[in-house]
Amino acid sequence: MLAWLVAAAGCAAPDAAVTTEGATATETEGGPVFEFAGQVAGEDVPAEATVAVVWLVRTAGLASMFKYGDGRAGGGEFMVSIAGEAPPDVALSPLNKEGVGQRIAFGMLMMWPAEREIPEGVVGFEAIGGLIGLAEQYAVIWRDGEDWGDAVHDWPLAFPAAAFACGRCQQGPGIDWYEPVDCAEVTITVGAPESFVGCDFL
Repeated sequence: MLAWLVAAAGCAAPDAAVTTEGATATETEGGPVFEFAGQVAGEDVPAEATVAVVWLVRTAGLASMFKYGDGRAGGGEFMVSIAGEAPPDVALSPLNKEGVGQRIAFGMLMMWPAEREIPEGVVGFEAIGGLIGLAEQYAVIWRDGEDWGDAVHDWPLAFPAAAFACGRCQQGPGIDWYEPVDCAEVTITVGAPESFVGCDFL
C-alpha cells in the first residue's frame, strides 16, 4: 500500500465526552469530535510540526488521497482531531468479494514542517510533498455496520462498527492486516518517505 504514498475550527464547548482505547469521542454543539494524542519518535524530532489524517481513496483500482482531520505536534507528542461521525464517503472502500457493501476506511497520520497547511479534501502527491513523518505501522480505522458475513477478510470485525478507532499493522505471510490498539500507542516516525515501512493490507 505504501508504494503509492512514497511516489510522490471552530471550537464549540463540549457537551459530553466518552473516552475509550486512549481516544476521546466528544459531543459538541457542532457535532461529534474524535481526538487522541500519541508520540513522535525518531532522529531530529521537530520542536513543532503540522499533522493531518489522510485517507486512502480507491476508485476503479486507482489510489488517491483525501485529507480529513487536523493536528499539531510538539515536544515529542502529537494531538489530532477528526470532526463528524464518519470519514467522507469517498474514503470508504468495500472489502467483500462482490465489491459492494461492507465498507472500511483507512486514515494515515502524516506530519510536515510547522508552516505547512494541507488543504481539506482530495489531495495529490504534490500537496503532500515535504512529508517528514508518518505513523507507518498505525492507522485510524472506520468500518460500516453492514453484515460482514461474506467478507473477504474478517479482521475488521475486531473494530467497532460505525466508529473511529486506532489500529496497528500485523504482518502476515501473504497480506497484512490491522488489529485494534490503544490510540495512545500510535507513534509518528520522523524520516524520509522512502524509509517508511508500510502495511500491505490491500
